[in-house]
Amino acid sequence: MMTPWIRYLNLMYLRIAECALFLLMIVICYAVVARYIFNAPSVHAVEVSAYLLAIMIWFAAGWAHIEHQHVSLEHFKDGKGGVMSVVSTIVSEVSITIFCATLLYAGTVSALTALDRGYKSATLLAFPQWILLALIPVGAVGLGAVSVSRCWAVYTGKETS
Repeated sequence: MMTPWIRYLNLMYLRIAECALFLLMIVICYAVVARYIFNAPSVHAVEVSAYLLAIMIWFAAGWAHIEHQHVSLEHFKDGKGGVMSVVSTIVSEVSITIFCATLLYAGTVSALTALDRGYKSATLLAFPQWILLALIPVGAVGLGAVSVSRCWAVYTGKETS
């Protein structure tokens, strides 16, 4: 059983990703109009678009996993009953949990290093890199919480939602 706070956390992340998608649409429309109608291309549109895309990717991963809209070995999970389905779920969820733990550690170290050393993007915007790098552990927490919850559900014998 998925705990309510994990669903709420990932739903909040999903809403942020939706807002980023909406803002990305506005930025792209602005960039196209500025370039092709007014012949005045935006120097910041590409970088802002990249940041919005990073937000969308990292913040939507957990919800995609909750909704089972992720890459999985469906042959083993859905096509077989009993032991193969449980083994497939355990291997999948433990792998995702290990991956998220690695992302949490490496992303935190990278973000703290960028903050400490004052790294900025190599563009005219000169955006602080630690903010972009901090998205990695934030997204890993959402996805990892779903995987840990599913591992716990398999261990306790409760159905996942």
